[in-house]
Amino acid sequence: PEPLMGLRLAVAGSPALCVALAAGALIAELGGVLLLWPRARPFVALALVFTHVGIAALMGYVYASWAIVLITLTWGRLARDPAPEAPLG
Repeated sequence: PEPLMGLRLAVAGSPALCVALAAGALIAELGGVLLLWPRARPFVALALVFTHVGIAALMGYVYASWAIVLITLTWGRLARDPAPEAPLG
């Protein structure tokens, strides 16, 4: 969209900013493995949402299935953590 063109050109005009944003996106995507730990899920989910929103805004690449997968993976844990199981014995 036209309103984002100024932002896109500003980011494209700064090689250091491009590298920083790319590194941040790569770290967020590789950090997706942290979704395995319940306490890290809200932070990783938020980082991945911001990563994909940034990609959509700056590159115009909108791929909505990522949101469905992210919600599916994290929704139960974001809503509440299950009660700890009683120890056996």
